[in-house]
Amino acid sequence: MRHNRRYIMALAIVLTSGVQGLLINVASSKLPGAWNPYLWLSWPFLIAITIVVFIITLRNGNSGPLSYIEQLKAKLDSPKAEERIQAVKSLEQSSDPAARETLVQATQHSSPEVRIEAVFALARRNDEGAVSPLIAFLHDEKLRMEAQGFLIQLGERAIADLVKVLDSDNAKQKRVVSLFGRIRRIIQSLIYPDLHKAGTPALSVRAKHAVMNTLGQIGGDKAILPLIRIARNQDEAKDTRIAAIKALRHPKNTAAIEDLKEVLRDPDLEMRKTVIGTLGQIGGDEAMLLLKKIARNQDEAKDIRIAAIEALGQPKNTGSIYFLQGLFFATMRPSPDNLLEHLAVDVCRSASPDWRFADLCGTKYEDIKENRCIIVSAGKALRKIGCQDVLDFLKKVEEYIPDQDMVREIRGEMDSNQRRRRF
Repeated sequence: MRHNRRYIMALAIVLTSGVQGLLINVASSKLPGAWNPYLWLSWPFLIAITIVVFIITLRNGNSGPLSYIEQLKAKLDSPKAEERIQAVKSLEQSSDPAARETLVQATQHSSPEVRIEAVFALARRNDEGAVSPLIAFLHDEKLRMEAQGFLIQLGERAIADLVKVLDSDNAKQKRVVSLFGRIRRIIQSLIYPDLHKAGTPALSVRAKHAVMNTLGQIGGDKAILPLIRIARNQDEAKDTRIAAIKALRHPKNTAAIEDLKEVLRDPDLEMRKTVIGTLGQIGGDEAMLLLKKIARNQDEAKDIRIAAIEALGQPKNTGSIYFLQGLFFATMRPSPDNLLEHLAVDVCRSASPDWRFADLCGTKYEDIKENRCIIVSAGKALRKIGCQDVLDFLKKVEEYIPDQDMVREIRGEMDSNQRRRRF
């Protein structure tokens, strides 16, 4: 503003002097009869005035917004918290490039509240400059959820930094696992118990899980590749592998199904159940057919079959209705004919099958005791799908179930733990 006033005052002095000089000359001399010979003298004067006005306009255009941004930048160091926060909000709303640079600088401000607000302001502007600070916020439990949401919003632009952090942490973990790393850590722990240097992971466990979960929700080949690599690596910690598998639970991650099939061969029961749950969340024909294959396999462990049945029972997953109904029938009255007939029902069937409820008459608890968990899981999965036809089917089937506790479990009125306490 001071520069503007100076230019205005200078222009006013020039114009005033020029007009005053012209008036004095006119008053002190005889006016010519014709002005045509003297008109050329006006052009240099007009050009000079135009140049002065242009320079002033140009200077105003450059210095006006910049001086405003400088004022906001100065307010970032104000002793009043309200002024600091308001300055960040004003910078966020400004379209001036200098405002963006000021916000980037503010992410390194000495005041924690200014740093946080500046990072979130950049994130709301959908600016890539927020990616690295947002990843750093994943260490903070209070900021983790909000930071994760902004990273997902930034999408593919955040993938490279997230993968870099994850790969860097994995490399650091490998150095710790090495023999030399172990010896060094033992010596350091003996001499300096409170020393935390090389060998300490850059990411906390929760922060690492948050990074993986963010990559899974962003999706795409570049994002899921490091997750698949961790899931398949048997040298990784079990909790880390499980977190990587769970991070893939999104319908857009169908490209991970082939690799998850390999993880299904893992001898660890919990690992396999996690993969099955992830396949259910990913969905799609390929995943559903694989889950049905597991659910109908009587040589498979019962816990694995139950996990597959539960994974098939996703809301509005109508493609699994007939299979689950067939599994229900085949398990209620197990016989070779029933097994082959009812388990053949699949997603490709277009017409509703004609269920013979009369086949269930006379079912005794001793007949279904061995497969009780399978029947309850199938019933729960059907109820979770939630279609009216399914609910009518379950209501009809409940008339033939000899154990009322099973009916209550299917309805969700009792869980298996309550049943165990009763008996």
